[in-house]
Amino acid sequence: MSSRFLTVFAAAAFLSTVVGSGVARAGVADTTVTISQGVDPVTMDPLKRTITPTTNVHYQIFDTLVRHDRDGKLVPWVATSWRRAAPTVWEYKLRHDVKFWNGDPLTSADVKFSVEKIKDPAEGSEQQPRVATVDRIETPDPYTVRYITAKPTALIAGYPWEVFIVDSKYWKEHGDDVGHSSGYEAE
Repeated sequence: MSSRFLTVFAAAAFLSTVVGSGVARAGVADTTVTISQGVDPVTMDPLKRTITPTTNVHYQIFDTLVRHDRDGKLVPWVATSWRRAAPTVWEYKLRHDVKFWNGDPLTSADVKFSVEKIKDPAEGSEQQPRVATVDRIETPDPYTVRYITAKPTALIAGYPWEVFIVDSKYWKEHGDDVGHSSGYEAE
């Protein structure tokens, strides 16, 4: 195959992608998020499973307290800051401008609900080991969360970069039907 053919083919492929995507965006805004991967998620419940394809989708929909940057360092996400307030206390200050898809504000009550739901043995969450060092959660105000551990831990308690936060108000009203009545679906 000639290099000229390959160059023309690559340019045509690039232009068709650019032109095609521009045409698709013209007109009415599309609210669909398409995530392409080899395996479908097994659930839209972000508090149950730890399977990578499922988690990949959850990271596009749900938030965590912190995330990792490209260098592996923890960076603020929902939490603006965090600190070890005492040998057995990790304290997080939350952003005030985070809202769930339905307009409900994200508060410390939502973080507490999410962690406690994972910790509940009746739920059977595969994520329980992530929060095993968390003995209890305190919420002194709507934008402060304290993870209390039974004993001092070397690492940040509760894997705050992997625990997704759900809307506790919505979940209490709709039960474990999240992913069905919430408007999220996997095709």
